[in-house]
Amino acid sequence: MRVNKDKDRKLRNSVEESTQVRDQRLNKDKDRKVQNQAEESTQFRDVRLNEQKDRTQQNRAEESTQVRDQRPNKDKDRKVQNQAEESKQVRDVRLNKDKDRKLRNRAEESTQVCDVRRKKDQENKQQKKTEESRDVLLKRLQSVRMSMRKNRSRKTPQAVQRLQATERKRMHSRRRFERKKEVTVDDTATIFFSKISEGPVYGCCSCHRLHYRSPVVEMKAEKYPSNEDIDRILNCSNQSNSHERLWVCNTSRYIEMRKDSNSLLA
Repeated sequence: MRVNKDKDRKLRNSVEESTQVRDQRLNKDKDRKVQNQAEESTQFRDVRLNEQKDRTQQNRAEESTQVRDQRPNKDKDRKVQNQAEESKQVRDVRLNKDKDRKLRNRAEESTQVCDVRRKKDQENKQQKKTEESRDVLLKRLQSVRMSMRKNRSRKTPQAVQRLQATERKRMHSRRRFERKKEVTVDDTATIFFSKISEGPVYGCCSCHRLHYRSPVVEMKAEKYPSNEDIDRILNCSNQSNSHERLWVCNTSRYIEMRKDSNSLLA
């Protein structure tokens, strides 16, 4: 009975009090709460946190849909306001605690949870990049450029060489993996049929044989020194059937290059 009377009297006094008295009372209650929490033992602290957690879960289970929709926005506004009013020392302590808690949670998470988290982080990052303004984009790129320059200035030449070698190995291994993963028998057959789809219509101007496109190159006179064989080939009217250009196969080109080198040595 006495507890109910004290509760009613407290509610009546809080309704009748002025704004100034109310602010003073709230400040006193806050200071007394902080002092009691600082002096309490570990056992009492654990009991209080568990009771507070249970009470919060019960309140959230009983809240209506409208209150549930408004609560995240209120929590976010209150968090932003508290972070804007905190001192540098409190901010450093908070960031260190958040970092330690984040590292501890990531060390304890499973592989499946890690994959889901990385996928969500990547999606959120891409969404933020698409929604950011031009000023924010330029600022972000400038900060990235400055951090990369700062990291490069700290590295020794040996470290840079090791990093480049590691990047090259990683790139080659990635390419080999993608090549093995993507190319199948059907893909190889499709590539082969696409290469031979034109048929052997490229005639060599030296040996007069028909070839596919891959073993022939365009005949260019400036690549060969002037001699009787080259002049005879260039002056002949035997044009290939494709693109009205002169083509030479790799075998004939190699023979002509050997003839040129032997004539120069002689």
